[in-house]
Amino acid sequence: MIADFRKVDLDTLKGLPSEKTPLWGSMTLQHMVEHLTDTFRIGNGTMTVDTLTPEDKVEKLKRIALFSDREFQQNFKSPILPPEPIPYRTANMDDAVNTLKKEIEKFEQHYSTDKARKENHPVFGALTYDEWEAYHNKHFTHHFKQFGLI
Repeated sequence: MIADFRKVDLDTLKGLPSEKTPLWGSMTLQHMVEHLTDTFRIGNGTMTVDTLTPEDKVEKLKRIALFSDREFQQNFKSPILPPEPIPYRTANMDDAVNTLKKEIEKFEQHYSTDKARKENHPVFGALTYDEWEAYHNKHFTHHFKQFGLI
């Protein structure tokens, strides 16, 4: 089951402790929310990143990972993240969730007049709105399962 990021009630996260133990990985719940926020910043053009996947492998990787029923692999290490979680950038879970909501709104606004516009993803290359949507849905699912939330 792949979650629709638009239908997730993010406010339910506010009542959970930021130090909630994940089923895998080293992120805390607050790290995870801030990580999701960063991916929306990349998708909405606020943050720019280089694609680290060789160009001749990007389309195959999109087919396998984005446009299949296959879930993202547990313990996948993002090529742009350090081995250990980075320090919190928000004061608490409420702030982290509110910041994520704002970046999701910016994402929708960013593509509101041009769904074909592209923003670079570090693994999947330049993505359109529909491709980012598929990515965010799988990414939400991956991390919500990581914390036993779905």
